[in-house]
Amino acid sequence: MYYWLKQQTSNVLLEPYIREINQRPDILMYLNKRKIVIEFQCATTSVSEIRTRTISYQSLGIKPIWIMGAMFFKRIGPNYIKISPFILQFIHQFHSTFPPSLYFYCPKSKQVVVANDILICTPQKAIAKLHFFKINQVSFSALFKLSTLKDVEKRLLWKREKKRFRMKPRGRAYGKEREWLQWLYLRKTHIETLPSIVYLPVQSQHKMITPLWNWQSRIYVDILAPLHVGEVFSVQSCEFLLQNHQRMTKHHPLIESSRHPIHEYLQWLVYFNYLMKVSRHHYKILKIIKSYHNIEHALAGDQLLLADRADRTGKPIWIEEKSW
Repeated sequence: MYYWLKQQTSNVLLEPYIREINQRPDILMYLNKRKIVIEFQCATTSVSEIRTRTISYQSLGIKPIWIMGAMFFKRIGPNYIKISPFILQFIHQFHSTFPPSLYFYCPKSKQVVVANDILICTPQKAIAKLHFFKINQVSFSALFKLSTLKDVEKRLLWKREKKRFRMKPRGRAYGKEREWLQWLYLRKTHIETLPSIVYLPVQSQHKMITPLWNWQSRIYVDILAPLHVGEVFSVQSCEFLLQNHQRMTKHHPLIESSRHPIHEYLQWLVYFNYLMKVSRHHYKILKIIKSYHNIEHALAGDQLLLADRADRTGKPIWIEEKSW
C-alpha cells in the first residue's frame, strides 16, 4: 500500500511518529495540500481505542482513513454485507452528500474492496454498492468517486427487506428484541399488523441503538396513532420518546454529517403525504396511518408504498437531499 501511494505522490511517510498526540500511523501522506493518515486495521481492537485515535488525528487537522483487513469483509449477497458494532466504527462519510462507505484491503491478493452507499437493514446486515479493484489498477482518489446504487435498485432491495421482515419466522426472542415484542403485545399490536411506514430506511441509522423497526414502531404507536387529522406534534416529542434509543454523535467521528434518523424518518412520511412540516420542529397529520388486519394486506401495502410514487408519476422513490 505504501509503494502504491508513493507512485501517486512523493510526499508519503511510512509509520512516522506524531509527537503532539503520541501516535504512529501506518502511513502519513500529503495530498492536495491536505494531511491524510492511512490506518490499516487487520486485528480486532476496542471501539474506544479506534475512536480515540480518530479524534486525536482530527484535532490536528489530519484526515484519518481507516482501511480494514479482508478478514472483516463478509459478503452475504450481491448487495449485502455483514456488519457489527466494530465494523460500523469504520464507516466514512466525508460530508453530508458523500455516501457512507467502508474500505477493505487484502495484502495477499492486493485487492481493494469499497462498500459504499451503505444502508443498515439489521444489526448484522447492510445493503451496499460493492466495488472490487486490483490496487495497481486504481488511483487513491478514485476510491472516493465511485458510483452509488440507483434509485430503482434501492427500491427493489428494500421491498425484499420489508417482505423478509413480515415473513421471518419468529422463534424464541432474547434481549431487546424480546422486550420490543412484549411492548407490541401490551399495546395489542403485532408485526403482521404494523403499517407500512414502519421499517423504512434511513442513512443515519448508525446513530440508533435499536433496529429500524423498533424505534419507528414506537413513533407510530405512541405519537402518530393517537392523533387525528389536522393535529400537530413536535420533533422534540419523538426525541424524548426515543432518548434511550440514540447514540451520542461522538460515537462515530468518521461520519461528518448532521443527518438525524428521526428527521429522516419524518421526511419519509412527508414524502408519502402522511405529514406536512408546519415549522422547523413541528409536523401536522394529513391523513390517518392505518394498521393492517392480516399479513396478506400488510404485504400488499408494503409493496404499494414503495412503488406508488415511482410507478405512477415516474419520479424516484428515494428521498435525496432533504432527508438523505
